[in-house]
Amino acid sequence: TISVVGTSTANCVSSSTYTLTVSPTPTISLSSSTYTICSGGNTTFSVNANGGTYSWAQPSDASITSGSATATPNVTSTNTTAVATTPVFTVTASIGSCTSVAQTVTLTVNPLPVINIAPTSTAICSDGGSSTLTASGANTYTWTSAATLSAPTGSVVIAVPTDTNTPTTYTVTGTDANACVNTNTISITVNQTPTVSVSGGGSNSQVVCGGGLVNTTVNGITFKVTAAGSVSSTNDN
Repeated sequence: TISVVGTSTANCVSSSTYTLTVSPTPTISLSSSTYTICSGGNTTFSVNANGGTYSWAQPSDASITSGSATATPNVTSTNTTAVATTPVFTVTASIGSCTSVAQTVTLTVNPLPVINIAPTSTAICSDGGSSTLTASGANTYTWTSAATLSAPTGSVVIAVPTDTNTPTTYTVTGTDANACVNTNTISITVNQTPTVSVSGGGSNSQVVCGGGLVNTTVNGITFKVTAAGSVSSTNDN
């Protein structure tokens, strides 16, 4: 409380008092000034202040999903580049008209790995055909539909699907050195291997006289192919 006493030239005295309230200026301490996520992921910042309310400023390449006026906002960001991005957030705390010095928190956003699958073939035959699948773009790989694969993990696996009705889809999940994860898929079609049956012509063979077939009538020979396809034949003399 401050008192003021005034005296006039005629020695008349008057006084007045007023109260001045001094609010503390808040200070902010950071639990950490850096955080790391994979693209599309999220994390929670944590700061501390000696009272007051919080105000966060978010960069254009990241966003606060909840808690924008608290000490623990949840944040996210998407990175579509090939290298890490580093959006910076700014936080202040206020008590009345007193505002703290701003603090910054940096979010490192690692890109997701780009997973590629290179098959030796996307169409195989049903009589034991296979396709070697080579994955790249990450450090470790895990495959689904492992029942028809040579192994459930690894960058190189051999696919031996057997379903001739529907293509078999394989999904590989790749994890890179930053523990970021992405997937890719490939489908392998199994074509039915044809079988050929021969009927007629004397139990699949005939004897003809000299001169070949020019002047000789040969019993009809019928070729049947399953599944549908074409037939080629050779003449061994």
